[in-house]
Amino acid sequence: MRTTRLASLLLVLMCWLSLNAFGEMSHVYSLEQYIAKLDDLSSLADKAADDSSAAESAIQELRGGWTLNTDNGGFDFSTSWLVSQFEKLQAGSNADVQKQILERIAAMKVDAIAYQQPAIDNSASRAVLEKILARPEFHQAHGPTWLDRLQYKISE
Repeated sequence: MRTTRLASLLLVLMCWLSLNAFGEMSHVYSLEQYIAKLDDLSSLADKAADDSSAAESAIQELRGGWTLNTDNGGFDFSTSWLVSQFEKLQAGSNADVQKQILERIAAMKVDAIAYQQPAIDNSASRAVLEKILARPEFHQAHGPTWLDRLQYKISE
């Protein structure tokens, strides 16, 4: 009975510590949602110079990081840089900080749009390369053997 209480207490303590240690959970978005969120952040950055509540909204949206789920897998994004920049913007209007935020968000959006493009088909180039490497002069191509390396070290 005593061990059951102790185990329950430890379980509650571990849950409480994990919630405090990790803070807010990551926001999970699809690629389309991610691009829309970047657009929202860009408009918040535009407004943040005049309105500190816009910066606070952006900070709340960015806390906890972002996870992007795609057909090819998921990506975790640290949003800590953007949070710190929006905090600077919230503390006082700074055109350089606002410009850096807008440039970073624009770069993230360009990367996301490029990721949507289909992969380049390089099967024709690969076939040509395999044909070249199948020639007789490449059959014996290999790096130095252990004996070659030993002879080289002895000769040095």
